[in-house]
Amino acid sequence: MTRRSESTVRPGWKLAGVDIKRANTAACAVALRDRGPSSIAGIAEATGLSRVTVETILDELVSTGLVLDEGIVPTPGAGRPARRFEFAASFGVVVGVDLGAHRSRVVVSDLVGDVLATSERSSDARGGALRPDELTGLVEEAVSRAGVERVLAIAVSVTGLVSEDGRIVVSDNLGDWVGANPATLLSERYSCPVVVDNDTRLATAGEHRMGIARGCESVVYFHAGHRFSVGSVVNGRVLRGSHYAAGEVGGVLFSPDRANAEWKSAATAKDVLELAALGDAGAEAEVREVVGEAARGLAAIVMLIDPEIVVIGGGLSQAGEALLRPIRAAVAELVDVPVEHTMVTSPLGADAPLIGALTLAYDLAAEPVFEMPDVPLPDLASSSLGRGIGARAGAADE
Repeated sequence: MTRRSESTVRPGWKLAGVDIKRANTAACAVALRDRGPSSIAGIAEATGLSRVTVETILDELVSTGLVLDEGIVPTPGAGRPARRFEFAASFGVVVGVDLGAHRSRVVVSDLVGDVLATSERSSDARGGALRPDELTGLVEEAVSRAGVERVLAIAVSVTGLVSEDGRIVVSDNLGDWVGANPATLLSERYSCPVVVDNDTRLATAGEHRMGIARGCESVVYFHAGHRFSVGSVVNGRVLRGSHYAAGEVGGVLFSPDRANAEWKSAATAKDVLELAALGDAGAEAEVREVVGEAARGLAAIVMLIDPEIVVIGGGLSQAGEALLRPIRAAVAELVDVPVEHTMVTSPLGADAPLIGALTLAYDLAAEPVFEMPDVPLPDLASSSLGRGIGARAGAADE
C-alpha cells in the first residue's frame, strides 16, 4: 500500500528546495485567508490535507499570531460545534508609495487587501517632488492612521530609470532625487524589505495582477501623457531587464519634446480629443500628430511582443474612446495582427502605479509571513483595495 504524500502545491509557487511542512503551512494560512473564518474540516477540504495535519498546523500558526483561534462555535444545521479559526489580517501591513513630481500618495493595506489608511501631499509653492524627510513623514502619517505597528514591506513607484538596489539613476520629473535611494531612506525607518521601481513597470504589474490584463501571459502597457513609455509582460512576468531599464523607450521611439508639448485647441488632452471627435479641424490636426507619433512607437512594441492585450494608461487615457478610436485605427494600419480588437484603456487610471506598488509589497511580505515565495495574492478585486482606490483617483501625475 502506498501512502499518499500530504502536500498542497499552488500554481506559481516555487517549491524546489522548500520542505513539505513549510508548503503545507503556507497552504493552510492562504486557504484560511481566502475562505474567511473556517473550521479544521473546511481547511482540510480546501487543502487536501488530513484534519490531524491541519489542526497541528493551525495551532502552530495561532502561536505565531498569524491565525486567531475563535474557540468552539456552533455550526449551521445539525452539525456538532467545532473549533473555528480566522486569519489575522492585521498581523502586519504592506505599504505602497507613489512618489510623483506634483503629488505623492501612500496607501497602507492589511494582509487581505483592505485599505486601512491613506495619505497624500501635493507639492508646495517651491514646486518639485517631496524632500526625503517629507516622504518619510508622509509614510509615517499613513502608518500611524492604520493603527498597526508591524510594517512588513514597502514598495515605491518613481518616474525614471532605477537601479537594481533602488537608486534613482535618471529622472526628468524627480531631479532632486537623482542619485538618492528611497529604499535606503525608508528601510532605516522601518525594519522591513523596501523596493523601488519605475512607475510604468509598476503600472504594468498593477494591470496584470489586478486590472484588465489579469491572468494574461503577454501584455503591453502604454503610458500616454506628457511622456510616452512602455511596460510589458512576457510569459506572465513583468520585464525589468538586466539593467532595470526595460521599457524606457520614450526617448528612442518618441519625440523628446513630448514632455514640453502644450495643447493649442484646448487646455487639456481630454478636451482636445473630445473636440476632435466632434470634428474640430484644429483639434483633429493635433490628435493626428500625437496619435501618429504614439502609433509608430506602439506598433513597433506590439510587433516585438505580440501581446494578448494592449492597455493604454497615463493622463491621456482619461479621454477614453476619444483617444482609443484614433490610436486603434493608426496602429491597425501599421501592423499585420488584429491588435485593435484587444486595445483598451486602463480601468485603474492614475492609480495603476500605486496598485502595482502594493502588489509588489505583498510579494515582498510573502516570505516573512508565509515562509514561502510566490504566495498567491489575496483576492484584491473584492477587497476594499480593489473596490475603492480607483474611485478616489485624482488627476494623473504625468
